[in-house]
Amino acid sequence: MAWIIQNCASEVEKDSESRDLRVKIRHMHSALFALAWSQSQAATATVQFAPLLCLTVSLFAIVKADDPYRFFNWNVTYGDIYPLGVRQQGILINGQFPGPDIHSVTNDNLIINVFNSLKEPFLISW
Repeated sequence: MAWIIQNCASEVEKDSESRDLRVKIRHMHSALFALAWSQSQAATATVQFAPLLCLTVSLFAIVKADDPYRFFNWNVTYGDIYPLGVRQQGILINGQFPGPDIHSVTNDNLIINVFNSLKEPFLISW
């Protein structure tokens, strides 16, 4: 019985993409393992409990959390900049030089809409 619980929960943990979901699964795994251990004394209860337990644990594999999306709109224009105290024409993003900060973490989905208001094509990369 304990082997079935452990294998079902470990499969769900492998498929889970969300850290919070994995933590919840670990807590559930611990609680279900303790419950299964106490019920393993009665053979008939163990036989009836195993399929229900695998079904419950496998339902957690179906529920997945998506990574968050971060949306930005950038307008690229010319403007005056003073990098060393001397005025010169530069490229601004949303009127800023250097451009705006992007606050994100690993696995965030960034959607950046760039509007080119320059007189020529513009390429941005990072």
